[in-house]
Amino acid sequence: MKFKDVVGHKEVKRRLISDFRKGRLPHAIMFLSEGGSGELPLALSLAQYMNCEDPHEDDSCGECASCVKVSKMIHPDVHYTFPTISKSSGKPPVSSDYLEQFRSAVLNDHYLSYYEWIGQISQDQKQGNITREECREIASKLGLKSFESPFKILVMWLPEYLGTAGNSLLKLIEEPPDNTYFFLVANDYDRILNTILSRTRLVKLQKPERKDIEQYLLNVKEADPQLAENVAYIANGNINKATAYLELEDHDLTDRFRTWMLYCYSGKIDELLRWTAEMGAESRDYIQQFLEHSLLVLRECMASRFIPEYMVLLPEKYGDFVFKFAEKIDEYMIGQVAGWFSESIYYIGRNANAKIALFDLSLKIKDELRKERVA
Repeated sequence: MKFKDVVGHKEVKRRLISDFRKGRLPHAIMFLSEGGSGELPLALSLAQYMNCEDPHEDDSCGECASCVKVSKMIHPDVHYTFPTISKSSGKPPVSSDYLEQFRSAVLNDHYLSYYEWIGQISQDQKQGNITREECREIASKLGLKSFESPFKILVMWLPEYLGTAGNSLLKLIEEPPDNTYFFLVANDYDRILNTILSRTRLVKLQKPERKDIEQYLLNVKEADPQLAENVAYIANGNINKATAYLELEDHDLTDRFRTWMLYCYSGKIDELLRWTAEMGAESRDYIQQFLEHSLLVLRECMASRFIPEYMVLLPEKYGDFVFKFAEKIDEYMIGQVAGWFSESIYYIGRNANAKIALFDLSLKIKDELRKERVA
């Protein structure tokens, strides 16, 4: 992957290239973002640039044998570590067990999310992790001489899933073999071992600007201009979600939110039970995406309530719903409900029972909406 193919982050790209060309690139870098912002593509692009046989001033050539191999994730000196799940044999899993699937998943979507990945290798959404056995394999791989490149590079996707097993890598990260680099790609700073954080340079990524995502949707995904503009706004800086929104028929996230609020407002428990059962059967990634989208709809309601002549930044057909729903709620209620959404996103992301969490959330919203009606 070339740097030019990574959405946004112009200054970060420039700094990485400059550090490498001047021999100042640290041997351990932590690319950190909230997810879907280009953290993995940046690591892959840097690996390709370092291995390029004819690097340009601002990017890899993309055509030499090394570039082709790195772009296809088959270069023998670029290694990959990522969360895996236990197989039926009971043997501790390692990344090489799933490398072909991971390669296919990343090449299909460089902005892959954790839940999308786990959903591809586990039907019951098991918790993924990076095992102690994987750490031993890392040490073994990086202890060998490089095959083709002057450099050995390990791209570790989501080091927050290392757990305490990561302590076995501390000496290797702090004192790696010559020309050995660690690119750690993370989404959750608080779950990463402090001992690992202290041994890396943190590259904290901001969300790509809306205009950059819009151009990506237009040029790469060939989206309709109006749709690209709407989706770029809805995605709130997350390219993975922007792509997912494009694939959703008729933007059913807003439709499902509207239906949900109608059930909450009417107070029909049987309808809420049916709705939460249907939504709870979706993947965790979809449910989190839905709740994050719901937060954006609430933000639109707030804006339409307090900004004169506000133009709703959702597809036009939802304008009436936003204005009508905004009349039923106030700023206190929006803040209360938004807080509940954020809590639900957090707990569902940590394997809480989605159906129970959604039904509990529905009851809270129902009580709040009906309290307003009585008042």
